[in-house]
Amino acid sequence: MPQILIMQKRLVLDQTQISLTISRFCHQLIENHDDFDNTVLLGLQPRGALVLDKIIQRMKEIQNISLKYGYLDATFHRDDFRRRDLPLRANETKIDFLIENKKSFW
Repeated sequence: MPQILIMQKRLVLDQTQISLTISRFCHQLIENHDDFDNTVLLGLQPRGALVLDKIIQRMKEIQNISLKYGYLDATFHRDDFRRRDLPLRANETKIDFLIENKKSFW
């Protein structure tokens, strides 16, 4: 008989730690990349969009940096797309600017 593993929920980062991590990330971006004129940031839907919103907000707070940003949906590129009982619902991809020839940090 196969064993069933039950995973327990575990808090990895609390709200304070998440805020600190986002702040440090933003400071590192500013320290390492002083010119954001040719830079765009994309958040992968759905949770990446939430993180991106926090990053954009924090960048404005730190140095009033205004960045072009958008949200990308990869629902139909997921490896479990066809393995679910119910079809996945796609989120809106919102990129209202060209991304060709833009800077990439990763």
